[in-house]
Amino acid sequence: SASQVAMAQTNPSHLSAELSAQLPNTFMRKPTQNNLDGNTVDMDVERNNFVENSMRYEADVNFTQNEIKGLLAVLQG
Repeated sequence: SASQVAMAQTNPSHLSAELSAQLPNTFMRKPTQNNLDGNTVDMDVERNNFVENSMRYEADVNFTQNEIKGLLAVLQG
């Protein structure tokens, strides 16, 4: 049987082992079809997800920049 090592919590802000066990697990997508080489990555799905994430990131950055500009304008009078 494998031996267990206790996780040291050196800072109260660190996650405890009990809490980290409750965090959501990663998930695997169900492949639409297998390639001949056994690769189940669907490049179209991955590319679409990448584009969506990129657009969300850009929108968040633009929103944050505009908020900061507004705050600076108020502070500078």
